[in-house]
Parts: sequence; C-alpha cells; structure tokens
Amino acid sequence: MKELKFKPKSRLVEFLGEKFITANAFVALIAIILIFVFIFKEAIPIFTDPEIHTQATSQFLADNSHLLALPAESNAGSEVAVSSKRQ
Repeated sequence: MKELKFKPKSRLVEFLGEKFITANAFVALIAIILIFVFIFKEAIPIFTDPEIHTQATSQFLADNSHLLALPAESNAGSEVAVSSKRQ
C-alpha cells in the first residue's frame, strides 16, 4: 500500500488548525467552569446567611402558597348513591 505524504505547508496548516481547535476547547471548558463558580458564589448567601435564607424562604412560601394549601375536604355536591343490591 502506498503511503501518502503531506506537503510541508499542509502539515503546518493542519498542525496550527489542530492547536487552534484544542485551545478553543480548553477556553470553552474554562468559561463553563467559571459560569458555575459565579452562580455558586452568588447562591452561597442563601444557604449561609440566616437573614437572607429567611427572606428567600418566606418569599418562596408567599409566592407558592397555592401549591402548599390542601384542598378543603367537603362532601357538598359529591353525594353519590351507592346500591349494594345486585339484580
């Protein structure tokens, strides 16, 4: 089988392109990690500062009180006639 040889210029362009893509991948990973660090840094006071934790919790409960309320148990209008006799 015949082995293909690249031209010297083609090797240089391929090498530079490969390094450029690798560098972009590392920059993207670092950017994603820094985004998570920023979000974590901004969210820490919610868990560590009692005053902010109380405010966040009370605001959440006020905004979502309809989710926490249990439906009232009433039998009004839900009467169903049940017959135990079979014909």
